[in-house]
This record gives sequence, C-alpha cells and structure tokens, in this order.
Amino acid sequence: MMLKVDAKKFLSAFLSGAAFFMCSCSDGRASANAEYVFAAENLEKSFSDFAAGDFSAAAAAARKVEDDIRGIVKKYPDSDIALKIVSDPGLHLGDISYASFRKNILPRLVLAGDETFADFDVAWAVAVFAGDEAKVAFANCLGEYPQALASAKNPSAFKKIGRDSGEKIFDKILADIFTEEAANPGIGAKGGAPFYIRARAEVLNARRLFVLAQAQNPQPESSAGPAAESLEAPAAAKRTPLPPMPDSEKFLAQAQKDASMANYNLEASARLLQYSKFVSPESAEFEQFSKCLSGALENAKKISSKKLRLGAVKNIVLAMSQIGCNAEALAELASNPDCAEMRGECLGAIAESLISRGDLDNAEAVAERLEEPSARAVFFARIIRAKLAKKDFDGAYLTAQKANGAGESAVMLEHAAHLWKSDNKKALEILAGANPQGLSAESLNSFLSKAGVPPCKSPVPQIAYADRYLEISALLAPSHPGAALKWLGIGALIAQNAGGRDAEILSEKICSILIEIKSGDAVAYASKMRGRISADLLLKFAYACAGKGDKETALEFFKMASGAGAGPRDAVRLAFAMQASNFEKPEIIKLLGGHLPKFK
Repeated sequence: MMLKVDAKKFLSAFLSGAAFFMCSCSDGRASANAEYVFAAENLEKSFSDFAAGDFSAAAAAARKVEDDIRGIVKKYPDSDIALKIVSDPGLHLGDISYASFRKNILPRLVLAGDETFADFDVAWAVAVFAGDEAKVAFANCLGEYPQALASAKNPSAFKKIGRDSGEKIFDKILADIFTEEAANPGIGAKGGAPFYIRARAEVLNARRLFVLAQAQNPQPESSAGPAAESLEAPAAAKRTPLPPMPDSEKFLAQAQKDASMANYNLEASARLLQYSKFVSPESAEFEQFSKCLSGALENAKKISSKKLRLGAVKNIVLAMSQIGCNAEALAELASNPDCAEMRGECLGAIAESLISRGDLDNAEAVAERLEEPSARAVFFARIIRAKLAKKDFDGAYLTAQKANGAGESAVMLEHAAHLWKSDNKKALEILAGANPQGLSAESLNSFLSKAGVPPCKSPVPQIAYADRYLEISALLAPSHPGAALKWLGIGALIAQNAGGRDAEILSEKICSILIEIKSGDAVAYASKMRGRISADLLLKFAYACAGKGDKETALEFFKMASGAGAGPRDAVRLAFAMQASNFEKPEIIKLLGGHLPKFK
C-alpha cells in the first residue's frame, strides 16, 4: 500500500522546517557571539579584581572565562566564533588575544590567587608575573622570616606563619618552578638547566632555614648583657714583694756605718737608698734603720758643696719614703730651703712609692702637692686606675674631680662595667651621666669588653673609634635616648669621612640607633646617605619601625626602598616586608603598582 503525499502540504511543511532550521542557526551564532562578549566582560572584571588586590576573585573569574569560552565551542560548534576560538591565534578577548590569555595570563592568575599564599599574596603575585627568579626571591624571604620575627622587639606587630603552612608554600613554589624543566633540562624559561639547578638549591636552602628557625624559636638576648669581667689591678697598683733580707746584723751594721759617713762619702747615701728596699714598717729592722736614716740626713746637711749636699739629701729623703716614713720625708721637703729645687722630683718619687705599696690616700695627698699640672695629672690618673682596680669607684670618682674632671668619665665607664650584670639599670644610669667628649679608645674598649660587646673588626683606627661610640649609644638608646644621642653625635662626626664597606656598616648602625631614639631623624639620615644604604637595609629599618608601632615612618622607609632602580627581586622583598608588617593591601598595591601587570 502506497502512502499518498499531498505535494502542496509537503512543500508547505518543508518550507516551514527550513525556516525554523535557518532561524535556529541564526540564533546560535548570535548566542555564541553574545556569550563571547560576556566572557570578555568577565575577563575585565577579573583584571579589575586583580588590580584591587583580590587575587583569589581574579583567579576564579578568569577560570570562569575559560570555562565559558570552552562551553561556546561545545554548544555552538558551527558558529563563526567557535571556529575562531579553535583556529585563529589573533582572536581578541577584550584588549588581549585569547591565545595570550589562555597560555600566559590564566595560569599565572590561577597561581597568584592560590589561597596557600594568602598571607603574602601581593608579594607572591609580583613574583608570579616577574618570573622564576622572583619566585626564588619570595622563597628566600619566607626562609628568613621566622628568624627576623624571633629577633623582633615586638613580634606581635608582625604576621605569624606556622611550619605546616610555610612548608606547603615551599612545596608549591618547587612544584611551580620545577616541572617540565626539571625533567627536560635546557628547555623552557630563560637560563635553562644551570638556572634551575641553582634555583632549586636556593629554594631548598630557604626551606631548611625556615624549618630550623621554627624548631629553634630563639628568644631575644637579655639586655643585661654577659657577666662583667673582673677588674684586674694595673701593674703599678700591685705591691712588689720585698726582696729577701740579708743577714740582719751585718745589714744594720753597714747601715750605721754609711749613716756616719754621709757627710763625706758620696756613695753612702746612695747605698742607704738601695738598702731601703729591704725594709718596711712591718720589718724587725724598721726602727733601727729609720734611726740610721735620720742620722744620715743630719750628716748630709753638713756637706759644704750644695750640689753634692742636695744629691745626698735627696737619696735619704727618698729612702725615708721607701720604708714608710712619709711624714718625715715630706716635712724635710717642706722645711729645708735646699729642697725647693728638687721638691717636684722627690714628691713624684714618694707618690710612686706609695702607689706601689697600695697606700693610695697618702699617694693622693702627695700628688696634690705637685706644682707641675702635667705631673699631677699623671699621678692622679695612676691613682684613679689603682682605685678602680680595688673597685673603689667612689674614691676614684673623687680623685677625678680633684683632677678637674680629668678621667671622670673613664671612672664612670669602669663603674658601669662593674655593675653591668648585677645592676644593669644602675649601670645605664651611670653611663648616661658620663661626658662622652674626648674619651680614649682604651677606655671605650675596656668598657665595651666588660659589657660583652665584640671588638670592632675594622683595622682603621678612626673607624674603630667611631664604632665604639656608636655601640655605647646603642646600649643607651632604649632607656636613655637623650644621652644616646650625644654619644651618637660624636660617633657620626668621627665616621663622616669613612668610605667603602666601613661607611655602609657605620651608616647602618647610626640609622638603627636613630630609629630607636628619633625615627624621623632616621629617615632623614637614610635619605642623606642613600648611596651607602641598600634596599635590603631600608627594609630592615622599615621592619624595625613597624615593630615599634611606628607605621608612618616604616612607610617612609618602604617608599625609599621602592625608589628608582628597584627590580623584581626588590619588589618581591618589599611587598613581603609590608605584608609581614601588617600594612593594608591598598597601601601596598599603591606603592607596588608598577610591578603588577596591567594586562593591556
């Protein structure tokens, strides 16, 4: 049975179906085009999110863009736009080519938006778009961070990062950099196999430092410093033991004989002075020997020649002082007109004898009689050192005052060093009261050695001298900023002509101390010495200011570090430091905008 078809009805139905099919095709092309336009608009949103610092939203939007575009190919395979998507490398998606978006931008947006890096996402985003060398720099920042955090004066001012999350970051860095290149050395990014071998070693070392620092969790050192060294008595203050006494009877018989010959035998008085070294007030021979000297003095005064008479009297006066008869010796010097010409010399010898025996009070009384200022100053200095060796700081201070303040600050330094461990607060008070002007390198080194500060490594005396002033300023800065500033001023003045590495080290110390004392001045000094201060040091200063809660000054240092010439590595370190210091993301992006891509 044949099926009869109405030709007119069939033609009508065919034409209706064709029209429907043609409309469907037209609607598909329009829908494909519209969806591609929507994808381009969503990509603009992704870029806007990225520019605002919302990297996870930017990554999510970029993924959706790619999903939507691949969906166009599946839904509308016959559309012109689908054909261009799969075959036209010049096809644009907004302001960029679709091929560039898919190959270069999308993978980096996804990597930049990885939630693993959320605490340091700006730094990571800069590193992702700057290349693998910048990612290594990011790894180094992370490796150094726990140690920097542990040494901070106020760790609560910085972000904390646990070991687990830190190790995840290292794993992702290694997986991102060392993928195809690890399996096929020499292909891919600039540098080839040598770069990847070196970079992998560097990232692994940063990871090792991170884990080690996390495990050790070091504590800041006590401000009290190490134990002060014992104060050793200087050689001049140690009493020299008496030599063995010769046969007592023969000794005294010879002394009596020389005393009787003192008026005509020129060697007699000299021998008595030599004998005096065997006698002290505690000796059994003291009383008889002192009588011999009194008789010898009377005989010596009978010598007719003034020149010979003065020599003999001098020997006997000094012998009297040597055995401890200082009152008699001084009385003779004061009353005998002949002694005027040799008074200073004899007083000095007596003072010397008294210091060597440890009789410092009498030595000081004798030194005060010296008319020559320079000679008096020498003996006062020796007496001060001897008192310091006995830990008689009050006595040493009073002697220094008698010497018109000469050595007063050196005494205070020694006193502060002695108290450094037992009473650090009192030691700092004494140190703050000392006048820093004109102190000798010896005094500065002595104090700092006892305070546990390592010696300066520079072989240049001027640099080492400046460094000592700066080290004392650093000790004073936390508790006595005004005094610290005085010490700092002298150190900076001495250091002003330094050059090379010494200049860098001293500039770093000066700036670090100023941050503690007056952070605004630290910025001004760093700006003035910009050629001597690296970007890494500026970041260190910024960290220090942030740790004090002084974010305004920290920002000034960050701005200085971001100045002309800052490359990708510097930008990564800068962003990491700002995020570690809890700066707001808009501030960071404003400062680092030039290091983030514009996608145009």
